[in-house]
Amino acid sequence: MLLVRRRCWLPPRARGLKTSEILRPEKPFEPWKEDAVRACLAAIRSGRTRFALQVAQDYRRVLAELMSRLFQTRQAKKILFVGLTEQDKIAGMLQKHHPTLTTAIHKKTPRKPQNADISLTTYNSITKEYRKTNKQERDKAKGIPVKAKDKVIPQYDASKVDVMILNEADQWKKISTYEVILSHIGSPERRKPPVIISFSSTNDLNALRLVDFAGDIVYQRFYLDDLQDTWECPSLFYASPAPLGLRKRPVERGASFSPGGISKIMNKTHVIKQVVQEWQNRASTRKSTLVYCHDDTHAKKLAKAFRETGIDARHLISEEITATEGELHMKYRGEIAAFRAGGFPMLLVAHDRLYDLPNTDCIVLAAPHVDRSKLALRLATGMKASPRTSKENCLVIDILDGNHILSPAYSICSLFQLEPHEVDGKPPNVLQELARKKAQLALESMPPPSEVKGPKLNPVELLTIENDEVLLRQAEQEKTDVALGALHGPPTRRRWVLCAPGMYVHDGMDRGHAILRQVNIEGEPLYEVYWTNRRLMEGAPKEGGAEDVLKLSTPEDLETTLEMLKQVLPLRAPERPKYRKFKPSDEQLDALKNMWPQNLDPINRVLFDGKPMERDAFFDWLSVGDVSDAMARLRYGEGPDITPFSYSNLTAIVGRILANKPPGEENMKKKAKQLARWELKKANSERKAEIDELLRQRRLEAQPL
Repeated sequence: MLLVRRRCWLPPRARGLKTSEILRPEKPFEPWKEDAVRACLAAIRSGRTRFALQVAQDYRRVLAELMSRLFQTRQAKKILFVGLTEQDKIAGMLQKHHPTLTTAIHKKTPRKPQNADISLTTYNSITKEYRKTNKQERDKAKGIPVKAKDKVIPQYDASKVDVMILNEADQWKKISTYEVILSHIGSPERRKPPVIISFSSTNDLNALRLVDFAGDIVYQRFYLDDLQDTWECPSLFYASPAPLGLRKRPVERGASFSPGGISKIMNKTHVIKQVVQEWQNRASTRKSTLVYCHDDTHAKKLAKAFRETGIDARHLISEEITATEGELHMKYRGEIAAFRAGGFPMLLVAHDRLYDLPNTDCIVLAAPHVDRSKLALRLATGMKASPRTSKENCLVIDILDGNHILSPAYSICSLFQLEPHEVDGKPPNVLQELARKKAQLALESMPPPSEVKGPKLNPVELLTIENDEVLLRQAEQEKTDVALGALHGPPTRRRWVLCAPGMYVHDGMDRGHAILRQVNIEGEPLYEVYWTNRRLMEGAPKEGGAEDVLKLSTPEDLETTLEMLKQVLPLRAPERPKYRKFKPSDEQLDALKNMWPQNLDPINRVLFDGKPMERDAFFDWLSVGDVSDAMARLRYGEGPDITPFSYSNLTAIVGRILANKPPGEENMKKKAKQLARWELKKANSERKAEIDELLRQRRLEAQPL
């Protein structure tokens, strides 16, 4: 834990700040940030204990100010921040703007971290510590001593937490783990429960709406809202998909395509022609067009293509541009001044700079980029007001990848969260409203989660094995049986059931079952193997029915018999270990109920509400493997020491009941995911066909008669 004392001052480098952050003037606390903080405080004052906040830009400053206000208004005395990787940055922001608050980061140099005002930890650390603490408590109850070095030292007092902030809550996958975290937050003696604030910095409209535990969203601000605050003139947007194939193109760590990664693609003839054609169809009447290219080669080739159509297009070479803006204007003063004055209609650049060109009334994004800040910089050049030229609006034409959903590039469609055919010369307010309606419709039409729910039962109890001599003898017999241990050795994945002394059964499911029997010849224990095509639910082979039973081996020693089984059994019944976890069919359950002895009702070893559990309720939690083992013991079982369910079977079934995980749940979830993937693939194919047809019709309309 990293503890920062109250009212302490640290130099900038000690706080982990870069030189650029020290010299850069501090941004003022903007009005929208104040609105976000006030919305959260108002939600807490109204009595809400669970709500959500979504801010896509400069969110660390908002979170730091929110935590400071909670202490100032005395709505919190202890705050727990649970995130993924933002702990150090949030702590640095708190130390920079609110040095009077103490912060403690999990797993950093500890010094009384429980006394810190704000504790910052990770999602994995808090769950790992919680599980380790529970394990030590269970070991202590069993009498197992816990070593002093293994004892868990709490990094914060969970009973004193007033507010918990869940950072990037939309990325939390399991709500069960979230409930585990909440189970030890807050003290039961306190009347007021802790406040849970779910936060997200994503630009997705439905990110927090799909999180079950987030609650109502009290404030939302997206990246587009920040961009629109800096735009000075109206704008129109148009998206033109092209077959670029950027899905598998390498992306560097600095959020950009690798050098030469897409240069060949952007310089292809059909891509160049599409850029020229789209400009001619959409912006031929515009006075000043600024085209952003990928590199100098792309700018030269694209400028040449525009000049061949009669457009006076000029380009700036980025290789000769120096680092400072003053030298840039000195080198290309003539071209920039001529373009600003309207001397020629088109300027092509291969670098991302914010130019002072207010006369620009058309922006062509002819090269994709991964970083969304680069897109914002490109758009800002054309969004300046120009009273001198009487500019009415700025048209933005984006040449994006046809598969824009899987493409790493950040495009206009990513900004508005729409499809290319929906971005068709509309202003941003219309596109925003369309995106909201589309997101709401998608949320309403979304099917409920595929969740398999079993019978609702209260927690059950399994009596200990020490109270039952029959189960003790059966467990001891299975443990010491030499043949059974060899059958369940590491090389095999088959399940053999001890049904009687010297008799073992392997269920081949619908293929039949195998019987391994021990025989004594001249005082020496030998083994022979039989196979029957009858399923276990159809009964044991009839007496005298030799046609139903096939003898696979003569009496041999155990090692020879095992080698024979490795060769013969795969031909009779392939291994199906996962099938044992499936839910049994009604036919299998009916067969087990018909074979079940009357004197075994109910299940005496499993207690429900203090009474032995009823047979039918217990059978609802059986898997295929449990039914198979029980039928084998009932068909071939001999002696009082063999029960249908061994203690290991009962332990697994009771654990399944307590965890509320019915048999076959994982398989049903897997099938649901496969069906969802197939539906998504089908929808994408249909959408691609619609877009192709729409583009084909547009090309036909654009052709001269």
